[in-house]
Amino acid sequence: MDRRTFVVLLAAAPVARHAAAQVASPRIGVLVLGNANPASATVISAFQSRLQQLGWTVDRNVRLDVRWGGNALRTAAEDLVRSAPDLIVAQGAEGITPVAQLTHSIPTVFVQVSDPVGAGLVFSIAKPGGNVTGIANLPASIAGDRVRLLKEIAPGIRRLFLVHDRNDQTPTALLQSATDTAAELGMVSFDSGVRDENELDKDIRDFAQATGGALVVFPSLLTVTHAQRIIGLAAQYRLPAVYPLPNFAAAGGLVAYGVNAPVMWQEAAVLADKILRGTPPGRLPVYVPQEAEIVVNLKTASALGLTIPATLRARISRLIE
Repeated sequence: MDRRTFVVLLAAAPVARHAAAQVASPRIGVLVLGNANPASATVISAFQSRLQQLGWTVDRNVRLDVRWGGNALRTAAEDLVRSAPDLIVAQGAEGITPVAQLTHSIPTVFVQVSDPVGAGLVFSIAKPGGNVTGIANLPASIAGDRVRLLKEIAPGIRRLFLVHDRNDQTPTALLQSATDTAAELGMVSFDSGVRDENELDKDIRDFAQATGGALVVFPSLLTVTHAQRIIGLAAQYRLPAVYPLPNFAAAGGLVAYGVNAPVMWQEAAVLADKILRGTPPGRLPVYVPQEAEIVVNLKTASALGLTIPATLRARISRLIE
C-alpha cells in the first residue's frame, strides 16, 4: 500500500478527533530549514502576523514552538512530533518528509514543497486526504525559466553548473527542466549534486577554471543553510548566478526568481487558522501560487560587468541598489 492510500485510510479519523479538541490555547510546532537567520525570522514574522489578523495572538490564545532544523533536521522533527503539538507547520520537502513519516494524526501544514502529490504527501491538490495539506511551490518549469532569465542577463554564458543537494531528493522534473532549457539555448549543463560545504567549495572552484560559466542554484536545506557561502563563491570566481528565493538576491546574489516566501507563510497561517477552528486538513485544498518574483541585485550586476536589459527591467519585481 503506498503512502497516499495509507494516509487516506488511517489518518482521517484521528485527525478529526484532534481538530475537534479545539483547545483554548493551542500550540503550533514550526519546523524551519537551516539555522536561525534574518530570512527565517522574516517568514516566521509573516506567519505570526497573519495569524494575529485571523484572531490568534501569540502567547495570548496560541503558542508557537519554533524548531530550527540546522544539520539535525530528523532529530528536530522527532522532538517536535514527540512534544505532541496541536498543529505542525514544516518547511520544504526536507522538513515535511520526516514529520509525515512520524505522525499520521497530528494535523500538518507544509510550506514550499514542489510536488506534494508526487512525494506522496497528499492524495491530490484539491482533496489532500489524511492529516496533511499545505502550500505548494511553483511548477517544475520554473527551473527552465530561471535558466532563460540568467541567459538574458548574462548572454555570454555557455556553461551552467546546477547546484543542488545530493542528500536531498531534488525533483527530477526540476533538474530536467533546467537541463532541457540550457540545451535549447545552446548551453552545456553540469550537475553538481554536492553533499556538503566542502564539496560545494571544491566543485564550484573546479567548474570556474573554464570561462563562460554560471550557476543555477536549486532550493534545498544545503543551499539555504550555505546561501552566503554560495553567493561568496559566485563573487570570488565571477560567476553569474540565479537563485530560487528573493532573499538570496537581498544577500548579494545576482538574481533570484521564485516565490515570495513571506506570502507563502501567510497562506500557511490561513490554513492553520481553519484547522485550529475545526476543519480537517484533508479537506483543505493545497494552495498553489501562480506568480513568481524577479529580484535583481544591481550592485552585484555591476561588479560582474553586466547591464540589465531594458526589456527585463519592466518584469523585475524589485531592484536592490
